[in-house]
Order: sequence, then C-alpha cells, then structure tokens
Amino acid sequence: MITERTWQITPFASPLGDDSEVERLALVDPANLYTELAPLSVTGVDATWRSAWSLLGLQGFHMSLLQTQTSFRWDLGLTRARPGVEMPLLHSFPELGKPWVAANIVKAGIDRDLFTQAQLLAGPGNALLAANLAVAAQLLREKLAAARASGETYSGLWSGPLEHMMAARRAFALTDVETSYLMRLLENELSSRREVPPSAYGYRQVPTAVRVARAAAAYQSKTYKAPFPCANDGVVVTAVAAASLADATRPFCFADMIDRRVLAWYGAALRDDLAEKREDPDTMASAAAPLIKAVDRLHPAWLGAFVGDAPDASLDTEVVSATTTRELVWQGRVRAATLDALEELAADRLCRGSAL
Repeated sequence: MITERTWQITPFASPLGDDSEVERLALVDPANLYTELAPLSVTGVDATWRSAWSLLGLQGFHMSLLQTQTSFRWDLGLTRARPGVEMPLLHSFPELGKPWVAANIVKAGIDRDLFTQAQLLAGPGNALLAANLAVAAQLLREKLAAARASGETYSGLWSGPLEHMMAARRAFALTDVETSYLMRLLENELSSRREVPPSAYGYRQVPTAVRVARAAAAYQSKTYKAPFPCANDGVVVTAVAAASLADATRPFCFADMIDRRVLAWYGAALRDDLAEKREDPDTMASAAAPLIKAVDRLHPAWLGAFVGDAPDASLDTEVVSATTTRELVWQGRVRAATLDALEELAADRLCRGSAL
C-alpha cells in the first residue's frame, strides 16, 4: 500500500494516513487504555488500497479486503494479546501461572527457554533489561535458523553468544563483547521494517519494538499477585487494573491493551529504570553494568539525533511510512525524493513528541 500511495501523495502527507485518524477508525475509544477495537469495514478502503490488494493477489498472497485491514492493524500496533482470541491458549507455560502472561510471550515470539534464560542472565531486578536480551537472543536464533535453511555456509553471524547464553547457569555470564553483539543485532532490527519469517508460534511477527515491549510486559505481569488485573481470558478487571499509563500504583492488564499502549508503558518504564540505575554508583560498579550500558546505548537509526520519549513514536504512521519507504527505495520500488518528504514528516512528528 505504501508503494502504491507514494506515487500519488503530496509532500507531507503520510501514505498510511494521519496517525490520530487511524486510531479513531480502528479503536472504539482511543482514550481508553483497554479500548475495544472497532468492527472491520471496507468503507474506508480506497482505490489505492484496492490496487495494492490486487497486486498482493497477483503475487500469490490471496486474502480478503477485511484481512488486509487486520494486517494493517497488526503492523501498526492496534491489536491486543488475549489468550484464546488474538493469541492461542497455551498450556505449556505452567510456571507462569496465568494464560495472559504467556500470551504476551507468544506475541513477542520468544521461545520459552530464551525467555527463562534472559531473566537469569539479566539478574534480579532487571526484568526490563531482560526483555531486550530475550528478543536479541531470539533474533539471533531466527537468523541462524534461516541461514541453515538456505544452505548458507557463511552468514556473517556469530553463534557464540547464543550458545553461551543457553549454557549459562548464573547471572551476568555473558562477556561484554557478547552482550554488545546482541544489542547491536537488536538495534539493527529496531532500525528497519524488513519482512521476517513467522514466529516460533506460527504468527506473523509484530514490529521488533513491540516484541521487546511484550516481553517486558510478560516479565512484569509474571510478578503479579492476587487480586489480578486480568481475568483468565485476558479481559481487564477494571476494579483492580490501572486505568491510565500514569497510574503507577496499580497493575496493568497488558493482554487487554493494544501494542501501542504496551510500548508506551515500556518506554517510560525503561527510561525511569535506566535513570535510577545510572544514578546509583553501586549498581554501575556491579556485574549488571555492562548490560545496563548496552541497553542504554540502543538507538535505532531512524531516531537520528532525537532522544527522550521519541522511540515511543516508532509505530506512528509518519514514522512507519518513512522507515518502510527507506527499505522500498533501496529495493528500487519508490522514488528517493518521496523518502526525503516523508523523513521530514517523521522528524516533525518526533519534534512534537509523544502524544500518549
């Protein structure tokens, strides 16, 4: 759809539409942290969308127009992670207790062994850091598997960090070089919008930033005690759960939150966590320091000079349009001049700051 629309749009118009308008059409109540999704409809499907849909069919990807809207919502972080609804109801994570904890791991596309090992290696009190380590290790495992499947004898990948990680039996077992390698691999994926293979659970992968946020949500919700913020089916218990991202006194029902809101929670929580750790001399002199510094240095390429809460905008239509168009320019499918206009639009969005 971006390929089709970038040949027709005027400068400073996102080919995915205005972000607030996209949310208004996709969500019943965008201001509600646990909003229902609006029913799918072909009413807003224009001629360019239909053209893109037809091209998908010619390329062998047959789906209905409603299915294209489902994919659109999935890619822009407008879906939830309720067990038995958006995610399968798994019974293979008994140690996690509740199915809505496992649902976040499934949406993050992380294997159970890596999820457990990342928490061990990150050490106690470092669940938000563990989320980055878990996704980075999963990415390396996926890339190694893809290289083997294609018969590549040299893929440029280093399997050592993954092997060491899985063999470790104590916290902070990875070397500084191994930790840095994994974080650079994660940073590279956070910087792009490339197509990737389905997850280990058979689902189309959500954007990498969402994978990290969902992993962090799983670690966080794993610690919850009764009364729980979610019912067993992942639906929010309003009397228990926090009603806004600013509420730090009550737990969140992440399974009933769309990816965008989980990402906003994670971004703010990580910034606070890193700031607290940086100001503690004992922590920065401890064995956890290399991982703290490596995660703190994560800076996706599309951010440029922006810092602070700018990463929270990674799923906004202006940013997605620019990062995806960059990939399309490299493939020769979109004009370079279009990318310049969209990057200016994305920069303007980042200058305005997060709307959440």
